[in-house]
Amino acid sequence: MLEVKSVLRRLLDFVHVDPNIFRPAPHKLTAEFSRDKNYLFDTEADNFFTPSIRILVVDFILQRQRFDENQSSLFGFGIQRLISEGVYKAAYPLHDGDVKTTGSLRQLLYTEWASVRKWIMYQPIDYITDYFGVKFGLYFAWLGYYTHMLIPAAILGLISFVYGLSTVYSNTLSSMFGTEMWSYVFDGPADADNHLMSKITKRKQHKALHGFS
Repeated sequence: MLEVKSVLRRLLDFVHVDPNIFRPAPHKLTAEFSRDKNYLFDTEADNFFTPSIRILVVDFILQRQRFDENQSSLFGFGIQRLISEGVYKAAYPLHDGDVKTTGSLRQLLYTEWASVRKWIMYQPIDYITDYFGVKFGLYFAWLGYYTHMLIPAAILGLISFVYGLSTVYSNTLSSMFGTEMWSYVFDGPADADNHLMSKITKRKQHKALHGFS
């Protein structure tokens, strides 16, 4: 069994992401961050907060920051107030550089994941999650699983289609319903039903006269 899995893995090796480009993420123990327990976290690490979490932190601050000198105003806070007053036209998170910024996560995902040339490759879910957030990572993980589950159904459908084409003239039912389908398309439902019933009646008469189908 292990040998079979090894052979299959080698055959499908070309669809796996390149570990030299998307390095496997190390296992991490995660917990809700708290300043009171700062000693439990490696806050000096460059990637302590992922890009998606940094965006959420900035959004949290901007949505609750007061932008009105009147401290009693109930609507004097939030970036949306500045947008509604015309101070800013819009507010949105900045990307990690553009698609041509060498070394940026955005450029890496653009060239090695979002490219049409990589359509058959597995998805770097960890990197997608780091850049877009957990919800997007979960969505693309589910989408990949859903697409994989359609492969067996597509194979069965293709086999059924090829079999139908190869027996369309030799198989009575295939020929009958194939003719019925084209009659339905070109002549309309009423004429198609009459055509089908006529063929069934003739077949019954032929069977009654000759004793075989």
